[in-house]
Amino acid sequence: MRSSLVVPRKLTLSEVTPLSRNACIRSSTNPSGPTSDVAIFFAVVGLSEFLHNDLEKDNVSVSVLCPHIVDTDTARIEKRKAAMPWFTDVAVKPEESGNMVIRGIETDEFYIFCDGKASREMMEGRTQRLFDAMNRQFPV
Repeated sequence: MRSSLVVPRKLTLSEVTPLSRNACIRSSTNPSGPTSDVAIFFAVVGLSEFLHNDLEKDNVSVSVLCPHIVDTDTARIEKRKAAMPWFTDVAVKPEESGNMVIRGIETDEFYIFCDGKASREMMEGRTQRLFDAMNRQFPV
């Protein structure tokens, strides 16, 4: 569903209205994987950032879910478990992820993470590369 169809209906409510989007942790960290998937995830984050800025004045709260790995029952997940033994150690149960989303929306978090270790490491790597480039171009 396009946001232009969702947002006007939500704006008729008088209370804070949450608008959530799902993105992959890869979109806010080190992009890897199929190019089209990563591009879509980056687009979701970018669109959500602009929606957050544009709709805050209208009392619409926007959140981006960055779940990293959620242990669902899909065939794709089952293949990953077989190929990556560590998968089960880092995967979050769907119920736990759902509770994190609810808490994130209730506390008006923009980024909702379901993992605090691997996601942090990926974000630190990407952020460091950004700062390294800036420091090369504009030494302090």
